[in-house]
Amino acid sequence: MQRIGFPTFTTPLIGRDADVAALVNRLRQSPTRFTTLLGPSGTGKTRLSIQIADRLYAEFRDGVAFISLATLDDPDLVIPTIARSFGLAERGSLRYEEALVQFLRDRQCLIVLDNMERVIDAAPHVIGLLSQTEQVRVLVTSQKAANDPQEEVIPIPPLAIPLGNGSVQIETISMSPAVALFLDRIRRGRPEFMLDQANALHIVEICRRLRGLPLAIELVAAHSDTLRPADLLLLLRNYLPAEQNVGAAPAPEQVLHPVLDWCISYSVPAIRWLLPRLGVFQGEWTLSQVQLLASEAPNTIDLAKTLDAMVAKGLLLNNAASDEPTYTMLDTIRQYAARQLKRNAQLDAACHAAHAKAFQQLALDIDAGIRQGQGMVWSKRLNQAMPNIRSALQWLYQQQRYSDIARFIASMVLPLFQQGYIREGLSWIARVGAHAASFEPQIQLHFGYANGLLSYAISDYPSALQAYGQALPHAKMLNDLDYQARLLNNQGMIYAEQANYAAAREVYEAALAIRQQQANLWGEAIILNNLGSVAQFQGDHHAGRDYFQASLAIYQQLGDQMSQAVSFQNIATTQLNIDEYAEAEQLFRESIAIHRQSEESPPLIMALYGLGLALLRQSSSNRSEAGDVLHEAVAMAARLNVQRSLAIAFEGFAEWLAPINPHHAAYLVGGAASLRQACDVGYSSVSLRDVANLREQLDHSLGQTERLAAEATGEALSQAELLMLVSQG
Repeated sequence: MQRIGFPTFTTPLIGRDADVAALVNRLRQSPTRFTTLLGPSGTGKTRLSIQIADRLYAEFRDGVAFISLATLDDPDLVIPTIARSFGLAERGSLRYEEALVQFLRDRQCLIVLDNMERVIDAAPHVIGLLSQTEQVRVLVTSQKAANDPQEEVIPIPPLAIPLGNGSVQIETISMSPAVALFLDRIRRGRPEFMLDQANALHIVEICRRLRGLPLAIELVAAHSDTLRPADLLLLLRNYLPAEQNVGAAPAPEQVLHPVLDWCISYSVPAIRWLLPRLGVFQGEWTLSQVQLLASEAPNTIDLAKTLDAMVAKGLLLNNAASDEPTYTMLDTIRQYAARQLKRNAQLDAACHAAHAKAFQQLALDIDAGIRQGQGMVWSKRLNQAMPNIRSALQWLYQQQRYSDIARFIASMVLPLFQQGYIREGLSWIARVGAHAASFEPQIQLHFGYANGLLSYAISDYPSALQAYGQALPHAKMLNDLDYQARLLNNQGMIYAEQANYAAAREVYEAALAIRQQQANLWGEAIILNNLGSVAQFQGDHHAGRDYFQASLAIYQQLGDQMSQAVSFQNIATTQLNIDEYAEAEQLFRESIAIHRQSEESPPLIMALYGLGLALLRQSSSNRSEAGDVLHEAVAMAARLNVQRSLAIAFEGFAEWLAPINPHHAAYLVGGAASLRQACDVGYSSVSLRDVANLREQLDHSLGQTERLAAEATGEALSQAELLMLVSQG
């Protein structure tokens, strides 16, 4: 079981024990699988949802996930955000919705969607997703209800407050949830603080004026310093009038914004100076990014110490566990800070300009890091930075700085491609594409390349070829050999996907000549590998092996271990296809040994698949090991949710299973065909040959009619049922 995305807090949840118990029981008994915890800002819905998920964790076989939607304002981004939280990506014609349904269909899990009010229009899509699963529940926190017939709404009130009718009963007052929270938080800075006859009614009145809102109580307690409750109440009266209707849900401007006004007025000058500037950020950010934004800070302000002080005062949250500590604000406080910033138009423009510049530089750094082979680290940075990148792009669009947007997108196209922000990137390309003719030639080149790469990623080959074709003249005019080679290579990849192998070979060879002219060994190795794949697709396995071996020699010269692993695997596949099984086995083992030094990956899955077939076809004495290896390939593909690899691994295991259980083998062949169709993966000539041979073997055991019926049954089986067949052997 997994716990995905849950934030950590340094303080306990106070005053909600009864609410948590009641809500957990209600969720257990409710037939509704889309539940909304509804309440205004500051009522503690987020903390409550986390506590509920913790209580229910053991009851969900596949775990719980917490997904914040606070930084989103486009409902179309909700489903992709959920999918990426589970590590899913869209490729080819497989969209996020389909990938998510495939992933969740057989799972039992709880998904918490926090702060959904700004994207509440996405609720029908989430509910539609649930309709295609049986054991997935969604718990939403929001200031707005979806008003959907399939939604259960549970209002979350503020914390209960004593009546404060003039009588002083210390024990009763201390048991009040609102007062208990105030006492807990104030004692974190003042451990000696005691509730007594002199301050009890003042504390009750403070909690009443704060309307029992947990966030307001925490902020006031954190800022009270050495103030006596009587003095604190006196100060608060200037910001918060007495409120008789305590049970009514207050709007943020009625309580939280006045409380923040008081907190800021009572803060040191450094906090007063910095808070509005932080309103430009979305999601997480770092000290170094604040330093870029606040370069004009007075010498008297130590930014690091000021941020730490704001954390201590409850104005910021920090995550010290990451490589570079990050900060964030609760959405209510962020909106308040942004409102303060907008009051100064000149400062607002300067902060947004600096913010856009900082995150464009980060995009360049992420792209460079990924190209240097540090994909895991920098991919995490991209996901962390995306809320701020979206914000920067939106601000640039409002300023009509279209060429800057084009440069921004082009600078990070590889990270967008690898991390699955493909349609989001294409939407920005479409928004500014009408202005492309006015861009500088170099920007037009990079913009066209980005358009082509992202279009290719969703199998929109006509658009990709058009974009590459429009960019290539700019590359030639600028004498940019690097981009000429990239564009030709990528055109070749599309032609190969379309089985236009002659065209693919022609552009690959042109790209290879450029890389050799540049003495770009790494680029040369990539294109040699691609030429090897084309030769294999055409059935010329000996030529394919020669290309792969030439590519391997370069990777060995460069010391690129992971690329060597892929080359060993490609050479092994050619050996497998020409029935040289012992040689294929040895090369697959070398590839696997290198892959196992890193994390599980699709190339490792395919190396295991190849090794299993090499062992199986080589000798019956290898049958036991072949079964274990093929089983591992299936299990890994399922864990990583790589549908393409899973389909191929099912076919490999079916070949192993055919002699001992032909019915189950036919089920797997049918299931693999269904998976291939769902993720738009066709059969290569070699795969067609292998599946045809397997079907011929099954026809011999079952007869064609029975085999076809078994395949049809397999096509209708769920992924979990297919995996069960593999487990049973």
